[in-house]
Amino acid sequence: MKLFKNESYKEIKEELKNIKDGDYLKFVGYNFKEDIFELPCFRSSKYVEDVRIEFEKCSVNHTLYLPFKFKEIVYNDCEIRNFEANNNHHQTIQINNILFFNCEINKLILKGLLLDFLLLKDIKEKQINKLIIQGCELRNNFCIDIKNITIRKIDFTNSIFEEKVKVKIKNCIIEDANFYNVKFKDLADFYKSQFEEVSFERTDFEDIAIFSECIFREDTSFKYTKFFKKAIFKDTIFKKTLDLRNTIFGDKADFLGVSSKQKEIKDIKVRNRETARIIKNLFDESGNIIEANIFYKLEMDKRREELNQNGSFRDKIVFNFHKYSANHSQDWDLALFWLIYFTFLMTLKDDIKILIPILIFSIPFLFALFYNRVLLYVGLIVSFIFCFEATDKYNLNSFFITYASVLKIDINGINVLYKILIGYLTYQFIISIRQNTRRK
Repeated sequence: MKLFKNESYKEIKEELKNIKDGDYLKFVGYNFKEDIFELPCFRSSKYVEDVRIEFEKCSVNHTLYLPFKFKEIVYNDCEIRNFEANNNHHQTIQINNILFFNCEINKLILKGLLLDFLLLKDIKEKQINKLIIQGCELRNNFCIDIKNITIRKIDFTNSIFEEKVKVKIKNCIIEDANFYNVKFKDLADFYKSQFEEVSFERTDFEDIAIFSECIFREDTSFKYTKFFKKAIFKDTIFKKTLDLRNTIFGDKADFLGVSSKQKEIKDIKVRNRETARIIKNLFDESGNIIEANIFYKLEMDKRREELNQNGSFRDKIVFNFHKYSANHSQDWDLALFWLIYFTFLMTLKDDIKILIPILIFSIPFLFALFYNRVLLYVGLIVSFIFCFEATDKYNLNSFFITYASVLKIDINGINVLYKILIGYLTYQFIISIRQNTRRK
């Protein structure tokens, strides 16, 4: 081993003129203002093999372009201002192992390399500005598991993680990520990572893909992405829209507990009807009918939006009525509200002096229909009290008599319309409860 600790840069240059195959070089405590790999010994046309280099407590800016073969490059407790190894010009840079221990990394750029091992462990400052691994082939596990580390830009375009190479990028905050045309041939684990902007396009997950408890803050698309084995999105948060229209699932996928808000179960926003249909079918195949019904509702919402733009008037009426009567058979309380409301109005139909104020009074509460159900029911209860307590003519008994009148034969026009409406709403009420509780 050649140890460089107190030598001047001039002495280092002189010493390295005679670098040979298999040398082990170690530099301790240097703040390299110049790139050591610009020295003639690293820039000559002579091909040197199996050199191992270690930097300890150094500040470096490294760029590798010309032919060279490193057995290992190790950085221990270093400041990496820039490390770039570019093999895109069909030159011969081979690095078996690149290891970073307890380093502060600004930019790490690898292009067109064949790597046996790449390790990032205990990153200082918990921040990497750029992590670029483009067109590379990795043959050993790749792991970043540092809680709350921020990676401003990550780009794995056209890289291949070979069989038995497990990729773990966990507990990271990633501001801009690009996984275009990446092949993960073994486990890809992004557990609890957060993505601001991310692109999974033409990405192949040939083994299990884990996105459990991830947070996607912007619109997310898996365009032309293939999941050959199980994809796990359990308890994943999609703050904006999810698009799976051009995604292929070869095996089962788990979307249990997906939501659009943290610590709260709230329906996600799907970009298109196909996305909702895919997730619905995945739940159907696993026998989870209750979750499947949720995505059935989202599928119907998207279908209604399509019809509102290009559908016939009849289809628009049917889908909108289905939406606002019971939210596509999902909200039993909404169906119950309409049952009570229309029966209430029928009870008062002959007394215009009371009916008109009630109708006017209920308007703001109807606007709360899909925004604040508590306010909605407060209005309903107040209306009941106003009607049944402020007058001697009506009481709760008259309300139930009106509802029970659906069993009587009456050819009066408004009564027939009421009977049809109440029959439909009663059916929706029963179906909505069943949709949320039934077994297959």
